[in-house]
Amino acid sequence: MTYGSSGQQSCYYYWSCKGIGLSCAKRFVNEGARVIGTDVDEETGRENISKLGDNAIFIRHDVSKEEEW
Repeated sequence: MTYGSSGQQSCYYYWSCKGIGLSCAKRFVNEGARVIGTDVDEETGRENISKLGDNAIFIRHDVSKEEEW
């Protein structure tokens, strides 16, 4: 899917600080999407998502805790 050709798109991606999640976040950014990456590992998440450039931000989020939704 190419995001840049159809206008600005955004995605919210959890478990995005490493591994497959980070690879997916990179792909979305490379395709022109703006990404909000989340994970419980705040230190690693901030470090890795910041490397994706201005179209990606990190927010600490534990998807297993209802109060954080």
